[in-house]
Amino acid sequence: MGNPVDFTGANMVFRAPESMTSDECSDLPVLKSNGQIVSCWRLSEAEIARVNQTGVVWLSVYGQSTPPVVVAGTGLFEGTDPIAEPYIPPAKRKTGQ
Repeated sequence: MGNPVDFTGANMVFRAPESMTSDECSDLPVLKSNGQIVSCWRLSEAEIARVNQTGVVWLSVYGQSTPPVVVAGTGLFEGTDPIAEPYIPPAKRKTGQ
């Protein structure tokens, strides 16, 4: 499962539900603009190897329907080239507090 990445241009963060652990769900930095929400994801080396082997990427959207989505290997901003920040593992959420 890819990890959410903060990036130049992100202007809000969707927070993970308090009821979920950081292994189940992470905060998601996004750019919300012009009727779209753009996020950036980093794959592990094993995931990259698998994509290179199979040529496919899977997308899961929670809910009862699927909104229009795009999966791309380049930034999706018009007129800009967003910069993904270096990977920083998400903080582990404390449970039982």
